[in-house]
Amino acid sequence: MEPAAADLLEVYSQTCLRRVWKVQRFSWWMTSMLHRFPDDNPFDRRRQLAELDYVISSRAASQSLAEN
Repeated sequence: MEPAAADLLEVYSQTCLRRVWKVQRFSWWMTSMLHRFPDDNPFDRRRQLAELDYVISSRAASQSLAEN
């Protein structure tokens, strides 16, 4: 049985907010992986390259990227 419209309206903000935070997390992740920042040090750069390598070499990571 489908939830009533009133029930869906009751949880609308909570549902949307959850989706918004997922988008924010993904946006932060992609930005941190694909852009260089002035304060980055050699460790940050190597971490970034390792993350990129993981995404292109792991089926699970590639699927996660596609899912997002």
